[in-house]
Amino acid sequence: MKNKFVLSIAGLALVLVCGPASANDLLWSGPGVEWDTSTANWSGDSTIFDNGDTVSFGSSGPSGIVIQGGGVSPLSTTFLANAQNYTFTGGGINGGSLNVFGGLQTFNNGANTLTGNTNIFAGGTLALTGSATLANTTLNLQRGTLRITGNSTNTRLSDSNAVTLHSGSIFMDNGPDGILDETVGILNFSGTSRLDLTRGGGGPGDLTILRIADLNRVDRGILEISRAGADSRTSITVTGTAPVVTNGMVSPHFIMFASTNSTPSPTPTFATYISSPNPNVTTGQFAAATASGTGLQTVLNNAGNTGDSTLYFATNTGGTLAIRGDEVKNAYAARFSRSFSGGANTTLRVHGGGIIMEHATDNLSLDLLNIDLPTGVEGVFYTGRTAGQTFTINGVISGDNGLTKGGVGTLILGGANTYTGNTTVTEGGLTLTASGELRFELQDGNNSNKITGTGSATLDGIFRIDADGLTNQMGQWKLVDVDTLSETFGGNFGLQFTDNTTFAQSGTQYTSGDWTFDTTTGYLVAIPEPGTLLLLGIALGSLLIFRRRK
Repeated sequence: MKNKFVLSIAGLALVLVCGPASANDLLWSGPGVEWDTSTANWSGDSTIFDNGDTVSFGSSGPSGIVIQGGGVSPLSTTFLANAQNYTFTGGGINGGSLNVFGGLQTFNNGANTLTGNTNIFAGGTLALTGSATLANTTLNLQRGTLRITGNSTNTRLSDSNAVTLHSGSIFMDNGPDGILDETVGILNFSGTSRLDLTRGGGGPGDLTILRIADLNRVDRGILEISRAGADSRTSITVTGTAPVVTNGMVSPHFIMFASTNSTPSPTPTFATYISSPNPNVTTGQFAAATASGTGLQTVLNNAGNTGDSTLYFATNTGGTLAIRGDEVKNAYAARFSRSFSGGANTTLRVHGGGIIMEHATDNLSLDLLNIDLPTGVEGVFYTGRTAGQTFTINGVISGDNGLTKGGVGTLILGGANTYTGNTTVTEGGLTLTASGELRFELQDGNNSNKITGTGSATLDGIFRIDADGLTNQMGQWKLVDVDTLSETFGGNFGLQFTDNTTFAQSGTQYTSGDWTFDTTTGYLVAIPEPGTLLLLGIALGSLLIFRRRK
């Protein structure tokens, strides 16, 4: 928009155009379906759109919108959290940024050449279908979804696209027949991110392919690759080079493929993505290699793996399965989509990999399964995509490393856990039951492991305090980061030392001798009694007198 002023001098009208004004803020309202620069279909600062305006879509106006030929150039386009499902046809959106907070927004138009980023948030879905394209823009999926459907070959996206999945999802379906073959220049991921490929057609020439030029894990997280059924004509190829270290995390070069459905026990399936010169072949893309026998025998630590390893979790048997992701390229994860009961000696060892517990509707539990967190990159635990779901681990989690809790569900710990790394709740909830324990290892210099993060924590079990390594039993140790967490302490909460010495409760404080823990601060404080300090002072004074006499 430009400000226009008319100056009249002796009957002569001069029109002065005085530079661009601030953009008008518009909200789509109808009653027409045209998005152009002449029709009054908007409310807000103006009823007519002009290039450079900021536009939003909510719950009003027609849902089928026709963009004028040649396209429109807004400063930004935003679909609000309450947005209805819109479908766009006609020309493209040729400027600004795109933000999707809600609804299923379908682009069935032409080329969309945005000049800003495309951001898709939780509750929002952007769908590209027909001849719609979205090249050049950087896409950030903050728990949002990008859907690509229909037939196309490297037109919807391009090598210049950079896509970041923060617990986001990309869904691809070629439709009833044909080929859907798309390329992403850079794919970064963190959290519980997902690539979901399916093939609607049944013909031998029907293919769904995603090619990734460079793949990086930019923070703690797992990328789950899923495909429909046993279809081998869906594939993901990656041409990237060696993994990149970002934020202290080794980017995985081999990613998990998840499949479950066996009776009587679940069958997590692991795979790598494949850099194949010919991704259209039916063999080699997801060739199965099974490991049979009792217990969990296969150790997935071979950076050269190029196929699946189906691991049969036999019930009531022992054994160890190692999920590696530290010094090698692999970043595997065990995915459980049903409850599992192992044996007394069954252990899942997480070398910087992760555990996914996820089901569409059901709450899940892992019983008689011990988990080991060895030194290295922290293990990651992701729980569900639906808030309110619970996922319980009743076995013992051990090791000198920590765990990161992600996903919107609640992770419930019911075992006497002995791991001594941090417990970080990035989203969702963590619950320590009345039968559960967490161990805190105190060190000199006020150092210890702690519960931290920005999620919620319900603490109703025992904090087991290990002070054996202290040489100076005076100081303060932060056990719970109350400044960032949303924490609740239950009626069964308490503290005990490793020798079973207990703490007595008085309000928000728990005390044992010189030791006090306060739930309002999250600190465990050790201050000797005044009499003890006096004796220490006398002893030091005597020592000084003795030295002077010498």
